Amino acid sequence: MTLIAIVDFHDCGKITAVDFEAIGTFIELKHHVWKHLLPHASQSDIQIWRLHDALSIDEAPIVLEKNHLLKIASKMDSMTARVASEIYVVAQSPPAIYFLAADGTHPSQDIEGSEDSISEMSSRFSKLLSDARLSKPLSKLAKSSDYRVWQKGESPVYDGRFSSHTPTHTVGPPVELFYEGFAEFIENIQPRSSLQLPSEFARDVSKFMSKVSGIYENEAAFKSVILPPLEKVLGRKLVTLSNSDRTTPDLAFLSRLQRILGLAELKRDIGEGGCDASTQASLSVLRYWAQAENEPAIKASCCPTYVFALSGPWLVILGAVITSRCIVQRLTDYLSGLGHVIAYSMTSMSPVSPVSYWL
Repeated sequence: MTLIAIVDFHDCGKITAVDFEAIGTFIELKHHVWKHLLPHASQSDIQIWRLHDALSIDEAPIVLEKNHLLKIASKMDSMTARVASEIYVVAQSPPAIYFLAADGTHPSQDIEGSEDSISEMSSRFSKLLSDARLSKPLSKLAKSSDYRVWQKGESPVYDGRFSSHTPTHTVGPPVELFYEGFAEFIENIQPRSSLQLPSEFARDVSKFMSKVSGIYENEAAFKSVILPPLEKVLGRKLVTLSNSDRTTPDLAFLSRLQRILGLAELKRDIGEGGCDASTQASLSVLRYWAQAENEPAIKASCCPTYVFALSGPWLVILGAVITSRCIVQRLTDYLSGLGHVIAYSMTSMSPVSPVSYWL
């Protein structure tokens, strides 16, 4: 038997324990809470919240008093989800607290109200920039072992990824809410889109796909061959940047104000360098905007940035914004850029063409 504890958010003196192995879904957990912890509440009003980090019974009163619920826990909206899939339990005595229960009609506090005051957001923003400036080299930080540690910290990238042993809420709002261009991009790459591709552009894409299908001797050779057709497909000059801290993203295309509109990370193949190109590129966006010379821009806007990650013949596009958090969203799946898989294929370039044309 492995016991876990559930505490009443409004009264941490009320606590119940349940056998983790005997509880299947959150509906069953909710019924247990109603029966043993909140019998005077309606089951339909009971909310179950998963703590980001398990608490000991002794530390619960202090943590719950000092923190807003949304900062330390995530509400379980899917009652059919399995409890075992949401937490990693370490058996201990007395049992640790993994869940909070709350009566949604409780009059003392709007538990789902705004978690952020202006001062909290300002502090978090300053911490984000400070952490980004002092982080490890991005080629190392993007590796799974180091990225797991980063995502457990105070300034994670809100891309949905988290450390499996200490789940943290890293799902941000849709980036298209911050920048209309991302919404237009998503709309125009849909199969139903009325976007028309010029035949000359289709030929340029075909040449680009043929180049990325090759296997190159080293990364320098790959980039030297790929860059000209990539610039032609994108219709933009790609430049190499050097941040003031001497870190260097692979490639970028700039606005008229000489700030990045998009950033590219190029690798010879998936897994090259021991990390995902899209993860490294996302971290590069944060590192770039955190530089002191970009402070006026980052204080005046959300710095919308297209992230272009190419791993050999595989392409993915992401959108990034900087608020008090770094929010990164995949705008496409990984698209195959293999140009000659099947002889005379009429569909081999279809996923890449509209994406490249819109950019």
